[in-house]
Amino acid sequence: MRSRNACQKAIAFALTFVCASLLVPTSLAQTTTQPTSAPATQPTNAAAFHAIVAELAAPEMEGRGVGTAGIARARDRVAQWFTAAGLRPGVKSGGYLQPFAVDMGVRVVKQACEMRVKGVAKAARAETDFNAMGFSADGHFAGPLVFVGYGIEADDRRYDSYRGMAKDALRGKVAVAFRYEPMSDEGHSLWAARGKGESRGPWTEHADLSTKAHAAAKHGAEALLVVDPPGQRGATLKTTALSTGASAAIPVLHVSATWLEEALTRTGADGPTALREFQRRADKGAGPMMPDGAAPLEGLEVRGEVELQKLRDEAANIVGVLPGIGPLADRVILIGAHYDHLGYGEIGSRAATHGRPAIHPGADDNASGVAGLVLLARRLGGHAVSDAAGDARPRRTLVFVAFSGEERGLLGSRFLVDHLDQLGPDAGHIEAMINFDMIGRLREGRLYALGIETGDRWKSLISEANAATRLNLAWTWSGIGTSDNVSFDPAQIPAVILFTGLHEDYHRPTDTAEKINDTGAMKVIDLAQRLIEGMEVDPERVEFRRARD
Repeated sequence: MRSRNACQKAIAFALTFVCASLLVPTSLAQTTTQPTSAPATQPTNAAAFHAIVAELAAPEMEGRGVGTAGIARARDRVAQWFTAAGLRPGVKSGGYLQPFAVDMGVRVVKQACEMRVKGVAKAARAETDFNAMGFSADGHFAGPLVFVGYGIEADDRRYDSYRGMAKDALRGKVAVAFRYEPMSDEGHSLWAARGKGESRGPWTEHADLSTKAHAAAKHGAEALLVVDPPGQRGATLKTTALSTGASAAIPVLHVSATWLEEALTRTGADGPTALREFQRRADKGAGPMMPDGAAPLEGLEVRGEVELQKLRDEAANIVGVLPGIGPLADRVILIGAHYDHLGYGEIGSRAATHGRPAIHPGADDNASGVAGLVLLARRLGGHAVSDAAGDARPRRTLVFVAFSGEERGLLGSRFLVDHLDQLGPDAGHIEAMINFDMIGRLREGRLYALGIETGDRWKSLISEANAATRLNLAWTWSGIGTSDNVSFDPAQIPAVILFTGLHEDYHRPTDTAEKINDTGAMKVIDLAQRLIEGMEVDPERVEFRRARD
């Protein structure tokens, strides 16, 4: 947890109010002009909620995918809404935007691979016989093949594919390892926990390819070729773009089993039989696959080259502040929602688009959460008016954040947590975080309030706030997915998410504005407003209890 010295002064940032027809300029991060009046009253009803959702989910927003012009439009529009609601710029630079770099994957510049048997070469076909992995190192490689089973070193399983090998056994050689990990005859992991027909995942962390590459490099390998074992014959080649991981120190390629079997056959062996024997040895035990150093790998060499280009882009969180007053002013509640989505569905889509890009509007995920964030800013921004009227009740500072990069791995919220010192308020005094993600499909009055285990009072505070709304609160969720509240665990900030559940349109082009339950969303917003208004004047804080497992 990062600690900061207490700050007793209210935030000194200022703002300029703009009319609703103007967009906040791209240079907003440098805007520091002074306000001239209190914020005008703005609608906070179901119609206003729907209008925001519809605008963010419109085709010109391009699914708000990171790297599109559409997400820049959405960014500027949210910043404008923050300004008009009376929120002050919340970044120390003097603006609303907290930019950060986003890894957009890799592009293949060059990839080549060929087998050589007794000096006779045969080139492999890129994207058919092999693909360079996105985490591969650049460089040339050449050498005889050495099979290393699953290429796993796992002390917790007493399993070591390199057991008995000399320290430099792979020097000048190319390692070839099976994908996945030791499996049953049915093709299921022998290590992944299973029960009642379910598992925590089909494979354990030992199946990670970047970890296998690290082990091969440690033993001196020139490169690592990964092949699907015969027990997973239906698997397809991993693509370069979708095979990320910790950067490897050596070139790493995924090769087809058909290509490797052909290479083994050209040495005089029965390729398919040899590969099945390799898998049998790797499943039953650890250590060198061919301890006697015999064929069929004798005389088989591989040469190749990999050159990749890392692709980067810039995204930005949007941060607005409603300053507190009195002795509670330096204590902060952060309220967030992510405004990015899947763009054209290149990454994360659950739709069968057959390779054709299609805009994923993301009306519920998460235009609905952003609309809730904006309406709450409008409602709570009225404090600025009551201050002028003499309302001097002590209350906390509220920080409103629209996150980017959530769909690519909670990137924006993780960046914010790692760079809390960039925020205007004293970041060490953030006491709680409330997250809105998919609040637009309320059904049977059921609202999920998840993450209550992170704070000692979450359940009681949310239950009290729900007394008038009478939603059907659920405290647990068995589905998939995480959201930005999870990023606050490492900083020991109690964080919860309000969420109305998944549906058949989740991560599909059919998540459109006309399917949103505007009336239901207003009930979620009403509950959230009562929760925040109660917390901001309560002298007690929500105490962090424990990090999420």
